[in-house]
Amino acid sequence: MLGAKYGDFYRRAKIQETVFELLTGTVRACESARSKRDAECQSARSSQNSRKEIVSTTLDDYVSRHISDSRIAVVWVMGSSRWEAIDALDPRKVLLSEWRAR
Repeated sequence: MLGAKYGDFYRRAKIQETVFELLTGTVRACESARSKRDAECQSARSSQNSRKEIVSTTLDDYVSRHISDSRIAVVWVMGSSRWEAIDALDPRKVLLSEWRAR
């Protein structure tokens, strides 16, 4: 019985770790896109590139941020709905509720 609980905790920890890595990768991709955009903006100023390229880069950055925000929202909604589905007397929920109340 005790081993099954720890197995369940381990599985959930691995799932959370995977979600965290996915979100971290998304954030890094957005930061990379932002840094590329900044570098292109500096080169645009020095070489008098057209405004169209800058707008295109900004649009790419906007789209990547939107995708990242959408993923975060989906994870949040799924997590909160799963949390609400857990029985209020579940020992894990009681433990986390007490821990969060501190």
